[in-house]
Amino acid sequence: MVSRMLKIRTKPSLYRDFALLSAFILFILVLVSVWVVYETYQDHTKTVLKQLENESIRIDRALIVEIENASYLLESIGRQISNQGTDNLEQINELFTSFDKQEYPKNSIFSWISSDQRLVLSSNKGMIEKPVDVSDRDYLKKALADPWSVQIGRPILGRVSEEWVIPLAMGLADDQGNYLGAVLISLDINTLTREISKVIKQNGISYAITNTSFTLLTQVSDSQNFFTRNFDVKELAALDFNETPSGIYSTASLFGEDNIYSYYEMSSRYPYVILIGYDQNLNDSAIQNILMPRLFQLVVIAVFLLFVLWSVRRRIIQPVVNLTDGTSEIVRGEKFNLLPQGGPIEIEMLAQEIQRLGQYIYESKRIEEELRQKNSHLNAIRESAQHTNQVKAEFLESVSHELMAPINAILENAQALRDQHFGPLDAKYSENADAIYSQSAHIMHIINDIRAISEAESGIVALNESDVDVPFILQKCVRLFNEKLGHREIQVSLHLPEEPPKLRADELRLKQIFLNIFTSASNQLNPGSDIQVSVSHDNGLHFTIEYTLPDPMEDENYMQPSNSFTGTPFAEPKSIGNYVQSSTGLGIALTRLIVAMHQGELETRSKPNRHTTVRISFPESRIIS
Repeated sequence: MVSRMLKIRTKPSLYRDFALLSAFILFILVLVSVWVVYETYQDHTKTVLKQLENESIRIDRALIVEIENASYLLESIGRQISNQGTDNLEQINELFTSFDKQEYPKNSIFSWISSDQRLVLSSNKGMIEKPVDVSDRDYLKKALADPWSVQIGRPILGRVSEEWVIPLAMGLADDQGNYLGAVLISLDINTLTREISKVIKQNGISYAITNTSFTLLTQVSDSQNFFTRNFDVKELAALDFNETPSGIYSTASLFGEDNIYSYYEMSSRYPYVILIGYDQNLNDSAIQNILMPRLFQLVVIAVFLLFVLWSVRRRIIQPVVNLTDGTSEIVRGEKFNLLPQGGPIEIEMLAQEIQRLGQYIYESKRIEEELRQKNSHLNAIRESAQHTNQVKAEFLESVSHELMAPINAILENAQALRDQHFGPLDAKYSENADAIYSQSAHIMHIINDIRAISEAESGIVALNESDVDVPFILQKCVRLFNEKLGHREIQVSLHLPEEPPKLRADELRLKQIFLNIFTSASNQLNPGSDIQVSVSHDNGLHFTIEYTLPDPMEDENYMQPSNSFTGTPFAEPKSIGNYVQSSTGLGIALTRLIVAMHQGELETRSKPNRHTTVRISFPESRIIS
């Protein structure tokens, strides 16, 4: 197991690739999940901030409408008071009462401030017995400095109404510019807040309106601490509203922090700042509603991929690993018995083939063991045969040596008698001397053949190979044959191709083959017969020797030879003529042996008309182009 893990770390493997693929897929899924969360958060942020921007514009427009309507009424009342005169307070009170009965502005209070900067009349209190000094109000100072212009003051707690209001004042002056007094409309902040809230379309929106000093003008009634909890006055004071009159103040976080989406905008007409935010709980719910379906899809994909990986591991990788273990058992010489069930058909087929391979290897090893034992037995037999052949060769050599001396003596004496060295002989003794000489020579050749066979069986004979010129060798064999047997008038005809290839062979043994065949054929032919020799090159080099034997019924002098292809092929003669003169019954076997030593084949065919064909074939590997 340790070695397998080391191999997995150093070499490619299914386990390693599977682990890397699984880790890579999980990593990609994590990255995709993070990317989906981030993109969802970004899209949601853009959507919420755009909604806050739109809502702040609506609030600004509603605030402008409320103030513009109040300014219009203020200017109308001021013109009527200027025309009626400022001394008749009853008429002014009736005027205030008539405007107060109108639906707009709701819960607003109309007041008259005399030229001595005292509030003497209001629509809700009527004539005030003890006029209220309002000379310290900022809006009144602005009205004195710039009459006939609507002046907006900061939110105040009304001294008469005892409610938080937004004061709008306009100073009156005659044609000579003399200050006559000021008309005041106090807009109820709670009513103003309710009216502005009607234009908000998105749920969960909270807002606050402050002046440029960030004194709270109003905020949503259902979140009284909205401004103080979500906005820092110092940070707001650091903003440059001239360069960025609107922008993002804060964004919500995905990690459970208390920040909310908030937006600020400077009113386009009045010195007020609108601060707007999105409820944190609703924001969390909204982003979860968007994110959860997407994450659920990713989870489904992840579960599916994990199932696929698990299936691949269970149905492919694990069976392959098991087959690897089984193959290791085969290598160790054990039997393979593992056949996985329930897996892919390809794995089962592979297991079956591995099992067959294991059985084949097991059977091969058994056969190899049997062959080894048989070879060992045969080697012992071969060594014994070699030893026997060696002993036989030594015996035959010894016997041959012992026989050669008396036979040579007989040959010499027979030759002396034939040549009549010791005196003339009559015809009968001369004929006996020739017979003695002929039989002794025949015995000598038999002894030479026996010695040659003994040497061949002992492995002493070897080929001395070279590149042989085929036409030259054939012509030389024909010339030697004609020189020795020319008196019999046997004609040998050669039929050679234009450019015959060379043959890799032992030149002396090749001559011996052809001379043996020519001699064997001549022994069976009548004088004047012919032998046809042809050479062809077709998937090897082929020599064809053809001749026609005489009919023994027609030729009373014809004698059937004891054997064919006579000669002594393995003896090392003093001259090639010895092959022609040889006449033993071992020629055909020895000639076939010489051909076989050249990886060739020799075959003979005879037809009913006694036409004989001898074909010698050498393989393509021995042809020299």
